[in-house]
Amino acid sequence: MYSKLQDGLINSFWLPDDIIGLVMEFLSAKDLKQCTLVSRIFRHYAQPLLFDLVTVDVSLRVLSFNSFTILRRRDLPAFLTSNPDRGSLFKHLKCTAAVNDITSLYPVLPYFTQLRSLTVTSGLAPPLFQHMRFQNFPMLKKLVLTDISSLEAVVQSFGSISREHEWEELSLSLAKNYTENSDDLPEPISLSPIRTFRLYDAQSRSPMNVTFLLGYLRPMLTNLHRLIASTSFHSADIIRLIEENVSTLKSLDTSQVYDADDLLPRLLKDNIMHDIVLRLPVLPTAVANYLRALEAIFSDPQCFIFMRQISFVLNSTYSLIELGDHCDLWTGLSESLSRFPNLDTVTVSLEVSEWDWFESMFISVNDLDVYPAFDSLRKMNRLVVAKK
Repeated sequence: MYSKLQDGLINSFWLPDDIIGLVMEFLSAKDLKQCTLVSRIFRHYAQPLLFDLVTVDVSLRVLSFNSFTILRRRDLPAFLTSNPDRGSLFKHLKCTAAVNDITSLYPVLPYFTQLRSLTVTSGLAPPLFQHMRFQNFPMLKKLVLTDISSLEAVVQSFGSISREHEWEELSLSLAKNYTENSDDLPEPISLSPIRTFRLYDAQSRSPMNVTFLLGYLRPMLTNLHRLIASTSFHSADIIRLIEENVSTLKSLDTSQVYDADDLLPRLLKDNIMHDIVLRLPVLPTAVANYLRALEAIFSDPQCFIFMRQISFVLNSTYSLIELGDHCDLWTGLSESLSRFPNLDTVTVSLEVSEWDWFESMFISVNDLDVYPAFDSLRKMNRLVVAKK
């Protein structure tokens, strides 16, 4: 007697599918791990019960091996109290509950012994951190703060974190109404340097000032290996942050246009950069000068033996006429990049613009796909064309 699972797998066991699933729910974490190794049928039922990510106070349950979402009507503290061994399976915790809801999480925090990353809104962070004994979470290395409305919210959040705790990665997401008040500037934070820093804004039309934010975090940002700053505005403070970490950065992706005569040569000269995203200027003359400078920088492939990925971001107002005028420049640059010994991919991204409705004047992804200047990269299967 056989029964067929939803994904087409055949159940050769003499039990209905729902009974097998029901039995699995009563197994321990250790037994569930063993079940995933027995057969595809067992793995189909066991994987959804093994989870390492919990999202508190959301509406839908995600059945996957690496995530487990707690429904509003489900009591997470009661669940962990009755299944304390399951707490060690949670490696990533995301808190999106209201302040009065998250208080019930405090008593069961010690169960998250293997926690590696924590995602929390800036409004929930201060009370949550006050109840976390960070010395009990030695594997917690990544912090993600979202919906940050002010510098004060960041200061309050970090004010509850133990100075002895060592982070490796920090990600900040600024809200549209983010503000900085110069009347009450805090002292720089007293935490160890991190390796990865991510900064995102809400893509608001008005420029944001992050001078005081980066100044407050400066002690943590002195030995960066990876920097991602996806902002909708030009920031001299982000450029300054890059310059301060020019000797350690291995991965760089920001929304800034780098000085090809000064900053870029210093970034690339030490032969440690693994991947970099280069945003080209908007004006045609500036683009031409930038491409000439890049070809000169990349002329010696042996200086870039560690380079794995290079991305170019083009403004979608880049016209077909300009693309034709710059064909020789792109050809020379592509031929230089094709000689890099360990380069995996060169990505050319076309940035989406509000003027895309009048696309007949501007280039498209299809134009880049057949652009002859990229032939040398295309023949080596290194070229990727995408819309950003």
